[in-house]
Amino acid sequence: MDRARLNVVGFLLLAYLPLSFFFMDTSSISMIAAWNRLDLRQAAETRFLQSIIGSSTDDYTRSSYNNQSFSACLLVMDDNHRLDEWIAYHWYVLPLRYLVIAVDPHSKTSPTAVLNKWRRYLNIVEWTDSNFTLDNLMMQPDDHPDLKKRKHRTRQTSFYVECARHLMQANRTWTSYVDIDEFLTLNRDVVGEQDEQLVYRSGSVMKMLLKYSSNETSSTTEQEKRWHRHFQGKVCVSIPRSLYSAVESAEDIIEKDVPPNLGFNATQLETLRFRYRATAPRGKSRDGLGKSLLDVSQVQPNDLKPGTAHRPIGICPRPLQNYDEVPIGIHHYLGSWESYSSREDARKGTLRNFNVWTERSVLQSGGADDEVRPWLEGFVREIGVGTAGNLLRMGGIPPRKQDNETASWAKIGA
Repeated sequence: MDRARLNVVGFLLLAYLPLSFFFMDTSSISMIAAWNRLDLRQAAETRFLQSIIGSSTDDYTRSSYNNQSFSACLLVMDDNHRLDEWIAYHWYVLPLRYLVIAVDPHSKTSPTAVLNKWRRYLNIVEWTDSNFTLDNLMMQPDDHPDLKKRKHRTRQTSFYVECARHLMQANRTWTSYVDIDEFLTLNRDVVGEQDEQLVYRSGSVMKMLLKYSSNETSSTTEQEKRWHRHFQGKVCVSIPRSLYSAVESAEDIIEKDVPPNLGFNATQLETLRFRYRATAPRGKSRDGLGKSLLDVSQVQPNDLKPGTAHRPIGICPRPLQNYDEVPIGIHHYLGSWESYSSREDARKGTLRNFNVWTERSVLQSGGADDEVRPWLEGFVREIGVGTAGNLLRMGGIPPRKQDNETASWAKIGA
């Protein structure tokens, strides 16, 4: 092509490109905006990956990142006041970078506005029932309490299976199946001094998981060898739980080691506010059965059969109860009465009622601990004071309940 023709082509291209953007449809503009958000999130992920595995950005690959970060499958129902703390905590501690969240159709509120704050820091997929079940699981006014519980459990187990399938297709690996009031952590009662230092670093749970999934060394203790047997080569592992009651400490203790200038009160965060273990030792019947971590990269399609709340798919092992059996545990927070009663749970009046909360709220035989306290300081260090304050400022504030709503819970529990 001669120079004159090249000049004409160049002129036409320069004239066309601005006009094409002007006339671009909204879906194309949305796609460009989505790519820009993805670039921002990938930049944050790259910085985090460097901190967790010490590699340069030149070594960054999507596959290595997937192997070094967690996914989660989470069901919510009017839990907006708990979401910020749950996401922030697990973003730092796991590290959580891929969240599939299903909203109960009975919810009176939507979590979308809360989740939008977090989309630049992790990948978030919002689902409704139509994404994972064809069954009509809506509660009816005349449903028997047992039927309500069955519908609740069917929704949960169906979601867990389809969430695992989705994450398999996304080439993800380790996935948590804990609830909105549960927080994964290291068991500082049993880990050695070197492992205990991991709580002051991001991604402590993944670091511990990868350590004991690796080959044993001659220097490991008998206890560590048991931990290797629990994690090594496993597709699914059970993690025990410990219940924390509603007994509160003095405010100065709650505020201990909380970074200044965050713009909110530490009593808004359940992980700092409620320090008392319900049982001693941890892992008694009141603590409940353990929950599961699943490596979806090792799951076969024919393994995707419904399990239970404690075993998300059928191949998962029986749930643990002895808290000191493994170096990773789950803090399960009863929460304040305002938080506990803030949603119309399917188990209301049976497994969840005012009497149940009152009886559990005062338990403290295990004493107080600050096992998870370092997370907030680490999160602020990782993400910055201003950003952390903006993300967490509204966390932990449940919607105000009307007096007649509280009375209805109390009447059911009488």
